[in-house]
Amino acid sequence: MGEHWDPWNQGSSPDRGRWGPPGGSPAPPGDRGGGFIPPGGAPGGAPAPGGYVPGGAPGGAPAPGGYVPGGFTPESLGTSGPGFVDPPSSSFDGTDPVGTPPWAWLLAALVAGLVAAVIALTLGASVLYAVGAWLLAGPVAIGLLAVFTQQDVRRRSLPIYAAPHWLPALYWSAVAVAGVGVLASAWNIAEWAGRQ
Repeated sequence: MGEHWDPWNQGSSPDRGRWGPPGGSPAPPGDRGGGFIPPGGAPGGAPAPGGYVPGGAPGGAPAPGGYVPGGFTPESLGTSGPGFVDPPSSSFDGTDPVGTPPWAWLLAALVAGLVAAVIALTLGASVLYAVGAWLLAGPVAIGLLAVFTQQDVRRRSLPIYAAPHWLPALYWSAVAVAGVGVLASAWNIAEWAGRQ
C-alpha cells in the first residue's frame, strides 16, 4: 500500500518538508523529528538552524546571530514597559488611602445648631435674636451638614473607610439641635409677628 505519513512520528515521513530534511533523507542521529532543538543547540552541539540557541551557544558564547535570551529575574519585569502601569499612588488625590469622616464639618454643624438652639430658647423674645438663631440653625447648620455628607460620601469611595460606630448618633444629634434651633426661633418670630 505504500508508506503513509504519521503526524506523530515526523522522522518516518517520506517527505519531511519543513519538519526535517527533504526527500525522505534520514534524520540526523538523535533527532526524533518534530523540529525540537534541545537547550544548548542542535543535536551533537551544533548551533541551531537560524542562529538561535536557547540559553546561548555551547560554552557560554553568544548565539550565532548575536541573540542571547535573557533569564527570568524579578528585576527584569519592571513596570514601565508596554502593557504595564505604574503602581497606584497612595490614594486618588495624593493623601492617605484610608478614608475618615470629615469631622470639622460635622462638629461645626453641631456647634452652630447648639448655639442657635440656646439663643432661640433664652434670647428668642427679641426678634433680632430669633432671626439670627433661625439663620444660624437653618441655612448655616443644615448647610454644614450638607457639606459634611458630600465630603463623607467622597471619602467612603476610598479603598478603606474607617468611621467609629457612634458617627450616626453624632450626625443625628447635629440634625436634632439644628431642628430645635429652627423650630424655637420660628416660634419666637411667629409670636412677634402675632403681636404686631
